[in-house]
Amino acid sequence: MPIKAKNRQNQLRIMSKKIYISTIILSALLLLPLVFFPISLDLSIFATAGKVIADGGKIYVDYVDVKPPLVYYLFAMVYKIFSWETFYLRLTDYIWQMATIISIIFVSKRIFSGKYTPAISAIIYAISFVSMNFENVTQCEGFIALPIVWSIYLFVEKQQFSKYHYLNGALAGIITGMKYSFGIILIPFALFDILNTKNYKELFKTIERQAIGFLMAFSLVSLPFIDVDVRHGFSNLMQYLSFYADNPPLTSSFAIYSLK
Repeated sequence: MPIKAKNRQNQLRIMSKKIYISTIILSALLLLPLVFFPISLDLSIFATAGKVIADGGKIYVDYVDVKPPLVYYLFAMVYKIFSWETFYLRLTDYIWQMATIISIIFVSKRIFSGKYTPAISAIIYAISFVSMNFENVTQCEGFIALPIVWSIYLFVEKQQFSKYHYLNGALAGIITGMKYSFGIILIPFALFDILNTKNYKELFKTIERQAIGFLMAFSLVSLPFIDVDVRHGFSNLMQYLSFYADNPPLTSSFAIYSLK
């Protein structure tokens, strides 16, 4: 390689590093208000459930809420490491979101060809996240961004390696374990595979590996259900929610009465 071309490459590499470091610093400043947000209703529920678990209680027995157990055990870990204070709860989210932003930069750099795409993507994410206000952050929806970024990376960049199919499925299992409705992430990945694969034998193997990874991770984050009391409490909760959703029944009489 000519010396001029090599020097040019080194200059571009140094410039890229400066851009990424500047982006991380700017994103950290943009996200800083997150640390000082007050506690919200949902956050107080998660934090209280985490405190109950950390103090030896059982979710769905000593404290009842409708989310899967993973999110409550996450907050139990925060309580064990720090405390129940709002600042530490928000600080945990701040650290998590900074990890997400660094991941966005790393993944965007490898997926997109644009020189400024990683920086722009990270800054847009930081602004979008902090602008949701205190009631809508430190939630399940914010926590899943990190595994989603890496799931996309594995899906796009490592699709040819079978071992990464298991890992991608495991990430989907963790995402679903955070909130069951997030399992919808499986649909676009499966559709992409189906529509872009001509070798259906290999497609079946890919789906099989991802399913194994998913089931292993989902089973791991669902371990609290091994406890009979936890399982019974969750079952009672589901029965109550089912009864609540059916009352009043959605009939024509109810619709007419509602319009009066």
